[in-house]
Amino acid sequence: MIDKYQKIIASSNDPADIAAVLLMDSDFRKDLEKYGHHPYDVEFFTVDGNFNLAISKADALIKSIKDPATALTVATIEARTKLACSGARYITTDFSKEPAIKMLGFLKEENARTKMGFSTKGETIYLVSDRKKNDPAEEALPEENHDNGENATIAIEKSVSKGLVATAHAIKAANGVFAALIESSRPNMLGFDITTDSEMDEKDFLFGQNGYIAIITVNESQENEFVDYMFNRNVEIMLLGHVTKGEIRIDDQSYGFVSELL
Repeated sequence: MIDKYQKIIASSNDPADIAAVLLMDSDFRKDLEKYGHHPYDVEFFTVDGNFNLAISKADALIKSIKDPATALTVATIEARTKLACSGARYITTDFSKEPAIKMLGFLKEENARTKMGFSTKGETIYLVSDRKKNDPAEEALPEENHDNGENATIAIEKSVSKGLVATAHAIKAANGVFAALIESSRPNMLGFDITTDSEMDEKDFLFGQNGYIAIITVNESQENEFVDYMFNRNVEIMLLGHVTKGEIRIDDQSYGFVSELL
């Protein structure tokens, strides 16, 4: 979606104006309605009444990424993150219909499915990055700081299976953090109050491809164990904010209420 509005994003200095344009996009609003009826990142099905499987999809045609190999890598991470956020363990990838990528995952139990929509006011929101967290005592080369998202997606899948998260939603590479937050708001019409990364341009943080691959919410009883688990797995996470009853606030600025915007 963001690809269609690159000129507007580049020319505007007000993230609220950009957000207003994106929220009016007809295709995006159709996707939001789908999440309202099916609040999951994947499609589920059962084989022979015993095997609970999940299918995730991602598109490698991302106009803002010029290199086809990079676009394919980004789409692969996105598809695998969708499986992880749903609680499914990765099985295999289908590249037969590129640029569309499909992945198959397995769930131990049907009730292990994890929803993507914010569930309760007050839950804490975290972002998960595909970058590895650096040890200050080590001199890591830039190429050693990435593993195509595998470490992060496995950590997400494990934290979901351990019951350390309340909700989990993959960030679509072609949409960005802001759109993913709105998608998470739609199922239960809950809002969010967040603070963007002070070391990153606000527009790039909200509307760009910045290495963040998932939005995780945790309740009070889960938070410490979740943070410790991700730290021990060497996964970079960012404390983003919290879920609200309906207002959307970014860096202390109100963007309105979910009930009015959606």
